[in-house]
Amino acid sequence: MNPRNYETIPLPPFAFADVVNRKAKQFSDHRLRGPLFTVHDLGDKVQSELWGLNSDGDRIQFLGYLVNHVVEKIEEHEKTCHEAHCRVRLDGEVFLYFLYGKLEENGLKIAGDLFTSTEIVENDQTIREIGFKLDELKNGDHIIYDDIQMLHEIMIALKTDIAELKNLYVLGKKKWYQQVYGIVFENLANKGMDELMKELAPLLSRLGHEIVIKYLQG
Repeated sequence: MNPRNYETIPLPPFAFADVVNRKAKQFSDHRLRGPLFTVHDLGDKVQSELWGLNSDGDRIQFLGYLVNHVVEKIEEHEKTCHEAHCRVRLDGEVFLYFLYGKLEENGLKIAGDLFTSTEIVENDQTIREIGFKLDELKNGDHIIYDDIQMLHEIMIALKTDIAELKNLYVLGKKKWYQQVYGIVFENLANKGMDELMKELAPLLSRLGHEIVIKYLQG
């Protein structure tokens, strides 16, 4: 029996970003159920998770997911809370301050044009709706395309790119919108995506403001 050749290292058959997202989701589901978030209870646990990630980029992605998750949980709580002196937002903001500090430690300069919590929740809702719409289109007969398998692959990639926007609010509005524009322009350049982009135009326009609206309607 010939020995195996381990002189070459194969490329990973998965995306590192997917692994980081899964880890962030698992941590959020287990540790960040809310509604109270305190640095005293959670700071060391967050740091422990960060040590297990390979790069600053992975840590920024992980922290971005946590920031988004905490903002959503605080907003959800405040919709039903009637306590006069509720500590959820105050403690939550201190915890978010801690998370933003960790982002800066890992090389991300926090922009001054950050989204408000309300804007984040609204964008997240739109992103979810885009995901649902893509699933609907992928499973239906709305789009006519010669290579249906290729179209499905493009739609899966588009859904992943759009979902990733939820982790990028820490970039600030200017850079975040640049990410949206990049996704839209890349797909508009694909001739086979014309009909699909028309179907998504109303939702994408809610994310991309004036510039995206102009290109989608052009």
